[in-house]
Amino acid sequence: MKIAKIAAILLALLTVSMLAGCNFDLEGQTEPVDQLILGTAADYAPFEFHAVIGGKDTIVGADIELAKKIAADMGKELVIKDIAFENLLTELNKGNVDLVISDMMVTPARMDEAEASDEYYCESDQKVVMLGKNSETYTSFEALAGAKLAVQKGSVQVEIAKAHLDECVLTELQSVDKMFYALASGEVDALLVSGDVADSYVASNANLT
Repeated sequence: MKIAKIAAILLALLTVSMLAGCNFDLEGQTEPVDQLILGTAADYAPFEFHAVIGGKDTIVGADIELAKKIAADMGKELVIKDIAFENLLTELNKGNVDLVISDMMVTPARMDEAEASDEYYCESDQKVVMLGKNSETYTSFEALAGAKLAVQKGSVQVEIAKAHLDECVLTELQSVDKMFYALASGEVDALLVSGDVADSYVASNANLT
């Protein structure tokens, strides 16, 4: 009898542990959720960024809407992971995310690590952002010589700055948010970012140009 009771208890515990990893519909049947895990660096408005919606911190942007459409077409639930830009492809190769969408330009080095879709957005212009009060000081690229210039780690702007703004003192920061904070606090004199991102931040901050 004791053996029978022990067996019943073990069976009950096993059942509970198995049920803990499942979702159930109203009829009590298992209904596993098929997820599509997106890796993105949510600091790059208007492509991917944080916004408070209905009192809740939410990741939004053009790339996020694209990811939602892909997930919907695949019949999957979209799960978003906010990851430092420089680590996105590493997380992809580790299998921690299923895809990466983060305004990422195709480069030969990146293609050594991953495959890419056809281009869906092309932007060739890059912009230097500074405090408006310094616009009369930094009137040309030559005038930026010796200035502290921030770029995002792992971005194409790092190589662009090294090639064309090599007389600047380069500071690589993990996120665009940190770059703009460093600019506002006086830790750096200017930033190099893609044109649309520059326009987005400048449009929402009268102190920037």
